[in-house]
Amino acid sequence: MSQATTTTDAPEIEPAQPDNVRPIDRAKEELADKVTRTREVVSEKLETARERVKDIAGERWQDVSAGAQKVSETAREKARVVSEAAREKARVAGDVARERYEATSHQVREGYGRLREDAQDMADDANDYVRENPGKAVLIAAAAGFLIGLLMRRRA
Repeated sequence: MSQATTTTDAPEIEPAQPDNVRPIDRAKEELADKVTRTREVVSEKLETARERVKDIAGERWQDVSAGAQKVSETAREKARVVSEAAREKARVAGDVARERYEATSHQVREGYGRLREDAQDMADDANDYVRENPGKAVLIAAAAGFLIGLLMRRRA
């Protein structure tokens, strides 16, 4: 009997009541909701960050593009200035060369004219001398011919 009493007297352990399970389920649901909300917030923040990065990248690209355009324009302007300076120097060099050519050409023409006049004067003087002194002119011509003949004979 005592055994039967012990078995019958002990309270039976009942499985967990739905009331005990509900707080755990509620905690799980709340945790799942918080995780879901956190994911949504993080996702929104990431999307905002992506958009901001795109905006910043676009701004930087515009800055770089504008800078490159400015450098290109500056280079074109410098090239134009250098080209104009080179053309001007070439024009000046051409002008100087033309002036020197004209001056030299003029000097050569003047020198040729003086030489021709001097040769004509000498020929006129020789003609006048021969007319005034025909005997002397013949002797001088004969002596010159004799000297030229001697010089030619020695070389041959």
